[in-house]
Amino acid sequence: MASHKRYRIKLTDEERAAFRDVVKGRWGRQKPAAWKVQRAQVMLKCDEGDGGPAWTDERLAESFDTTTRSIQN
Repeated sequence: MASHKRYRIKLTDEERAAFRDVVKGRWGRQKPAAWKVQRAQVMLKCDEGDGGPAWTDERLAESFDTTTRSIQN
C-alpha cells in the first residue's frame, strides 16, 4: 500500500542540471559528500515534473537502502 506523499517535487530543467552536477561530482571546488550525492539522486528520482521518473517513497527507500522517513525528510 502506497503511503501519502508529504511533498510533490517538480524540478525545473535548471534544478535537474544542478542535481546531476552534484551526482557527477561537479559541485564546487571539492567532491561533494556522499550524503549530498544521495540526496541529489533521490531528488532526481522523485521528480514528478515533465519527464521525471516520479518514484514512490517506498521505491526510493528500497533502492537507496534507507527508510521512507529518511526519504521524506
